Amino acid sequence: AAEAAALGPRARAERADAADAAQLTELLQRVQADAVVHTAGPFQRSDPALGCPVLEAAVASKTPYVDVCDDAEYAQRAKRQLHEAAVQAGVPAITSAGLYPGLSNTLAARMVEDLNIGLEADEEPDAAKSVKYSYFTAGSGGVGTTILATSYLLLGEDVTVYYQGEKLTFPPCSESRVVDFGKGVGKRSAYLLNLPEVQTTHDCLGAESVSARFCTAPFLWNVMLGLMAKLLGGPDGVLSDPEKAKLLARMSEPLVRFVDDFVGARTGIRVDVESVKGVKSCSLYAHPSLAVAVGTATSAFVQALLEGDVAPGVWFPEERGVGAKQKLLERAADGASNFLYNKAAWTLEKRPIELGFGIYVDL
Repeated sequence: AAEAAALGPRARAERADAADAAQLTELLQRVQADAVVHTAGPFQRSDPALGCPVLEAAVASKTPYVDVCDDAEYAQRAKRQLHEAAVQAGVPAITSAGLYPGLSNTLAARMVEDLNIGLEADEEPDAAKSVKYSYFTAGSGGVGTTILATSYLLLGEDVTVYYQGEKLTFPPCSESRVVDFGKGVGKRSAYLLNLPEVQTTHDCLGAESVSARFCTAPFLWNVMLGLMAKLLGGPDGVLSDPEKAKLLARMSEPLVRFVDDFVGARTGIRVDVESVKGVKSCSLYAHPSLAVAVGTATSAFVQALLEGDVAPGVWFPEERGVGAKQKLLERAADGASNFLYNKAAWTLEKRPIELGFGIYVDL
């Protein structure tokens, strides 16, 4: 209630059980909400028997819906179980619509669309061959224990990767790769994590190779996350139990907050796209605060809903059901300390000197 009061006279607090679709439906109908923004994670390891109760309530009450789900299984469940019902009810809904996933796979979708700008009538259209997502967050990013618990739960999941059309599985926090996140973040070693945009990018954009990697600062945190994945992961490990992961998040929060004072809360995204014809492009995003960045990106998706840019149905961010992607990206990138869209990858990696007229010299 105190938080609602701080937002102003139009805000108020209501108590409801996020697992009770009937109770949520009654609440949404009573308050006549313009939209539902579901941030009550962690989404990992939620009981499949419960379905997606917040989304179910949104569809039943005909309320536009956005969530910030970062769990591959939950996102697929939402699409599989409720897309047709949302279409029939005329309800637009987007799942996994935060920063990453959300902004990141919207970037990928626009980059893939741009592959065929200026295509001649007699030319074969180009298509995505490979999409690589890379993410960085310093410390906890200034967010709460829910995000910490989410991170710990991800360490307990095997990682899905697509390589040349084949679906492969790797251990979490493995297969490191040095990634240049550009200004404000720099080069970092990033590690595989199981994130929903890998599956959705493969399915929606047709890329035969897709992966997602994550890293944090200080570097010691990456080492500790890798050890946690090895020692506490697995089907029967501590990190497979949401309640134990939440407890671990609460126990580790004081130390994480202490380190946050030194490393800050900045975040970064890099999206690399390679086309079938061999075109390599890259987009970079950086923001001084993860918490603010997630809020800004999510609000951009909500605006898209309210302005009618999203068709009825349950959509992933990169799908065509989510329209006006350029406008969405511009809003989501508001406040970014660095935002470079769809540049030739070599111009970002090599830091060449531009002579003018699009001519670069790599010294």
